Amino acid sequence: MRISPSPLKLPSPCLINLNGELLAGETAQVAVFDRSYLYGDSLYEVCRTYAGRLFLASEHLARLTKSAELCRMTLSQSPEDLTLQMQRALDAFHERVGSRTAEAYVRLIVSRGAGKIGFGLGCVQTPSLFTVIVQPLEEPTAEQFERGFHLQTSARLRNDPRALDPAMKSGNYLNSLLAYLDAAEGGFDDAILCNADGHVTEGTTFNVGYIRRGILATP
Repeated sequence: MRISPSPLKLPSPCLINLNGELLAGETAQVAVFDRSYLYGDSLYEVCRTYAGRLFLASEHLARLTKSAELCRMTLSQSPEDLTLQMQRALDAFHERVGSRTAEAYVRLIVSRGAGKIGFGLGCVQTPSLFTVIVQPLEEPTAEQFERGFHLQTSARLRNDPRALDPAMKSGNYLNSLLAYLDAAEGGFDDAILCNADGHVTEGTTFNVGYIRRGILATP
């Protein structure tokens, strides 16, 4: 029996660059033997645009390269190639919406590859694979800026660096996702995560900082 999934309700328009092939969001698919699907064995970076241009793309790609070193992933695409592919997807998105300055959310995901089930690198049968997702940027509304956000201090601890280094932006996001779901269930907008010592580390998908004596302080 073949089970057909229901059509996805994606942000419209959503543009995908899947390993160099530009696709509409609802048609893009990733293989079930891709390690990002099997194990969360992937890395990611997110850029937004200002006036339609990628913001700090080179810094994001430098961090991706560092993440690859931390998780022992060999990237088959150079930072320059990945930046070019992000720009290709963004250009196609702008063409689709009919505006070169439309603000966009641009997410780059790099998987270790696809192959046989198993943790060993010998199971990986392809080079690293990439996906770029471009969709309209959803910024906080004026009302949200006015009232602020109601945040819960999560009972879930942020991953310890000895278990999974938070400096590595990996696709294994359950720690933060579950903290968010806990907060939403309690009527909160989002959550703040602390480490085992009770020190604030970050939000589920955002950084935390404050101004102290004229200096921006962050964890």
